[in-house]
Amino acid sequence: GGGGGRGFGGPGRGRFPPPGAVFGNRRRRTQQIHGQLSYTLENSALNAKPFSLNGLDIPQASYAQNRFSVIVGGPLVLPKIVKDPKTQFFLTYFGTRNRNPDLFVETVPSAAERTGDFSALSTQILQPGTNSPFAGNRIPASSMNPIALGLLGFYPLPNQSGTANNFQRETVNAANGDNLGLRIQRSVTNKDRLSLNFQYQNRSGTTAQWFGASDATSGYGENITLQWTRNLSGAAISNAQVRFNRSTTQVIPYFANGPNVAADLGIPGTSSNPLDYGPPTLTFTNFATLSDSTASLIRNQTQSGTESINWLKGTHSITLGVSYTRADLSTVTDPNGRGTFSFSGLTTGYDLSDFLLGYPRSTSIRYGSTSNYFYQDQYLGYAQDEWKITSNLTLIGGVRYEFFPPFAEKYGRMANLDIGPGFAAVFPVTPITDGPYSGFYPAGLVEPDHNNWAPRLALAWKLPGKQSTVVRAGYGIYYNEQAYISLAENMAQQPPFATSYAVNSSPTDVLTLNKGFTRVSKQDVTNTFAVQKDYRTPYAGTWNVSIQREFGQGFFLEAGYLGTKGTRLDVHVQPNELPPGSTNARTAVLGNATGFIYDEPVGNSIFNALQIRAVRRYNRSLSFNFSYQF
Repeated sequence: GGGGGRGFGGPGRGRFPPPGAVFGNRRRRTQQIHGQLSYTLENSALNAKPFSLNGLDIPQASYAQNRFSVIVGGPLVLPKIVKDPKTQFFLTYFGTRNRNPDLFVETVPSAAERTGDFSALSTQILQPGTNSPFAGNRIPASSMNPIALGLLGFYPLPNQSGTANNFQRETVNAANGDNLGLRIQRSVTNKDRLSLNFQYQNRSGTTAQWFGASDATSGYGENITLQWTRNLSGAAISNAQVRFNRSTTQVIPYFANGPNVAADLGIPGTSSNPLDYGPPTLTFTNFATLSDSTASLIRNQTQSGTESINWLKGTHSITLGVSYTRADLSTVTDPNGRGTFSFSGLTTGYDLSDFLLGYPRSTSIRYGSTSNYFYQDQYLGYAQDEWKITSNLTLIGGVRYEFFPPFAEKYGRMANLDIGPGFAAVFPVTPITDGPYSGFYPAGLVEPDHNNWAPRLALAWKLPGKQSTVVRAGYGIYYNEQAYISLAENMAQQPPFATSYAVNSSPTDVLTLNKGFTRVSKQDVTNTFAVQKDYRTPYAGTWNVSIQREFGQGFFLEAGYLGTKGTRLDVHVQPNELPPGSTNARTAVLGNATGFIYDEPVGNSIFNALQIRAVRRYNRSLSFNFSYQF
């Protein structure tokens, strides 16, 4: 159908718990308050151990899952306090105290490899700058980089046999939540009804990392909805709604506010914010990545107003609606404040030996513009007609228009790259300024898309016959307005407001662990992200047709076809990335720019599926549901 307004979600609606103990007088239900209590416990003592990939015994972590709830509702009649039977209330509380198991299987360096002994490896380890292998495939201790040896201490020793998947660890993640909900409904007149829905959630937990660290998460959310429903006539109903939604989430990494690992090891150029302290991210071709969560404080808020009218006119059911939403996204974070070193074997032929000698394939870092305040005004309108042509044939037609301009930053702390013709040159641009190649750049650094029209068509036809056979078909277009969020976040953490660059090593400009985050000059364009100025909203067109047949005694069979085509999908290219084997980083087309990602909406996708479903509804103590998709 036409649907209503969209938002960014929030703490969620109230959840109805499993059946529990019910109390209250079952007589005169409309005049009594009723309630329900429930509690569910699951414990690892009663569950099987996790599956072992190599057949060795894996110790089982202790975990438990607790869920409990209270529900109270009925007319607002409390003796000697209030007597208002026209007002109904519904109060809910749902809580969880969970410890969920998490199994990690990773590949880590062996004890011999940690000392530079690669004699068991078939790959020859080459000495840097030569084609000569190390004697016996062993790297002398005197040649190993002290920073690498310091970082190596964060990798545990293998606890399983073999060279691949030789480390397993099972731990638990905490997930605690408290959800409080209140819904009040009142018939003001015989034509008017008011309802208030309030939801609050408080949450906390941990995110375990494979190497033993555990990051802390916490947050809360609230959602308030006020709705006014009015019977305009015997055939028309108006629904007006105002909604406020706010969600806050904070992540504190395990290493935050601890020792400044980078400074202690002698790695220059990292963030000095204590929340960013810790080892840099290490990525390998053959071994596990060393990384944990990024410190962040996210506060998202939306305010919206909607109005819809449902009107019955003969065999037509018409729906009209409009909506406005104000979205405010506040993010405090340094996306890559510790920096990232990547190792692929470029220098010695093997990634771990490159690491031990201190030669990364590439480095990247991004920090500085810690706080960002994004905002967006969203508008939409829709119309739909559900036409019951005959008793067994219904057609639905509708159209929806959506306008959501790109997010802007309150203080203009965003940057894009103005791309010259044929990618011959680039120039950094900020909001409300002119670029030398593409002219004026708006507040969101991307031109808004005014052509987001979304038609909807559907059909339901019940074929004549003793057994029920129904044919359904539909088509619709759906726009991805969420794409603008990542664009804003990527453009916000860019020079001149932040330190941000990505650099690849080359024979004439070799990166090392000691200097990996300081290998750019002040004259370089170090922005790591840019987006096409005339970016257009990605969308998906989806269509389907199905036939459903009833066979009696609760059996029915459904066969259908589903197709989806994605259009204007994001494609990330690296126009200044050199091909493997290039000898000079400065021979790139954009000689004054380091490597960056360029986002352009030129991608397409197609999905086709045959779907079959057979169902027996519960009948004579038996039910089943079988589905297949090709």
